[in-house]
Amino acid sequence: MTDEPSSDLDERPGAVARLFRRLNHVRSLPGPDPSHFPLALGFPSPTILEEGPTTVPSAEIHATLRRVYVTVEIPGVPKDAIDIQAWEDRVTVHAPRPGGPTYCLELAFPERVDSRSARSTYRNGVLDITFLRSPRPDNPDGEPDDR
Repeated sequence: MTDEPSSDLDERPGAVARLFRRLNHVRSLPGPDPSHFPLALGFPSPTILEEGPTTVPSAEIHATLRRVYVTVEIPGVPKDAIDIQAWEDRVTVHAPRPGGPTYCLELAFPERVDSRSARSTYRNGVLDITFLRSPRPDNPDGEPDDR
């Protein structure tokens, strides 16, 4: 018996090198520098390449007993160019600014939300999105509790 666990990777050191070579070919969203592509782990997903530079806007999340509020600063973007996609655990905002960077943001919610309840307003470069919180599984009637 040995003190160290056995691993197939120990027996085949080239397997790790091949794995990293494969990961180097899978790209995800570009960073602020368009020539910079971070590694994407897991199964390949569609790659989104933006025209020009991208930037992450300032954002805040605030949760109450019944709602989750998201505020994102995206000045200079036309209202009809803002793309918001929401799921029960996160929201993404994509907003191309004419003559400037494209704002790209993905935020995880502190609590599960009802993504169909989303309501948004955009005024003076500030995007406000409001979601209703999903009821907890142990509280099926949907009433919030103090936990």
